[in-house]
Amino acid sequence: VHGGVGLGLMICSQLVKELNKDDNASIRVESQEGRGSSFQFEVAEGIIEQVHVIEEESETYENISLEPFVEQRIASSGRFQIQKDFGFWISRKNSKEETSVLIADDSQFNVRSLIQLLSRKLGVKTDVVYNGSEAYEIVKKNVEKYRLIFMDYDMPVMNGIRAIELIRELENEKGLKRCYIAGCTAFVGEEQQNLLLSSGADSVLTKPIALGIVEKLVTDLQIRS
Repeated sequence: VHGGVGLGLMICSQLVKELNKDDNASIRVESQEGRGSSFQFEVAEGIIEQVHVIEEESETYENISLEPFVEQRIASSGRFQIQKDFGFWISRKNSKEETSVLIADDSQFNVRSLIQLLSRKLGVKTDVVYNGSEAYEIVKKNVEKYRLIFMDYDMPVMNGIRAIELIRELENEKGLKRCYIAGCTAFVGEEQQNLLLSSGADSVLTKPIALGIVEKLVTDLQIRS
């Protein structure tokens, strides 16, 4: 029995449609009980600028560009296998620029969605990390840098609950101004929302996060592009 909220196939379907710029693009599936499933999709010509073909057993993935602001790692052995990381280059590219928004989420789709809302729609620069431990460490190294943090509830290594608790402890110990932390979750139950709020989150946002909510946060916190 596998747990979850049933968003996986919907997210994959949206990614395929976006890659092809076609709402009719789809995913094909072949499944055999006891052996597993194979999922296939096609990408329109010209979407992928370059592909480095490697052997299937190789552990080395070459970077390719799917869109100007997205760096993706792809291994090719007859079929594409999409790996991390959406938006990873944005953290590196903007590392020398002043940013005040941090995204902490292990989902490429969620990261990319927020980056589109913040960077493309609102012109706000962002830094990105992929687990709670990385979120705490980057805040610790850059105290008072971030005005707004989007913190995912469920991440590997360290979850969002613990990361928020550590950030609040750090703020209290050093007498820092409280950063606004928006806890993000695909779960709609009160338990997850209460856990985020009790850990120190200022609000809880349910995924997918609407542009209007992000825009209001940016406006209320007076975050400038």
